[in-house]
Amino acid sequence: MNPNDLQPFLDVAISVLERRDVIAAEKLKDFLMASPGPTYTEQALGLAVVYFVENDPSVFDWILSNQDILSPELDLKSFIRKMIYQRLVSCGWIDGENFVIESDRLLIAGPEFMTKFDCCFSKGEMTLVKLSFHIDSLSST
Repeated sequence: MNPNDLQPFLDVAISVLERRDVIAAEKLKDFLMASPGPTYTEQALGLAVVYFVENDPSVFDWILSNQDILSPELDLKSFIRKMIYQRLVSCGWIDGENFVIESDRLLIAGPEFMTKFDCCFSKGEMTLVKLSFHIDSLSST
């Protein structure tokens, strides 16, 4: 997926969600489903959530309180799990060796990786990770 192709859909998602209107959010999902596929819909909604974590926490709180309106197009926990995997692998981490993602836990291989962990995520992404997963060292399991 080309990020430039996603940007217009992300801009629309941000514009609609910042209104905190459930009906508008439902119409947004219909609009996004007309985009080039469900992956774009999930990405646009997920990245809009990241945007609000970083830029407007009150809208983020509204989304958390009403996250069922984004379902089934966005399962926030699943989106965050995929994001963690993608970011860590792109930072050179090896799944199963340097990290393990469980249902509500993220296990990281030792203190040397813990210190590098934050560098793989934006501030908003890291906030979502910490809100959604308990982070432990693999050696403490």
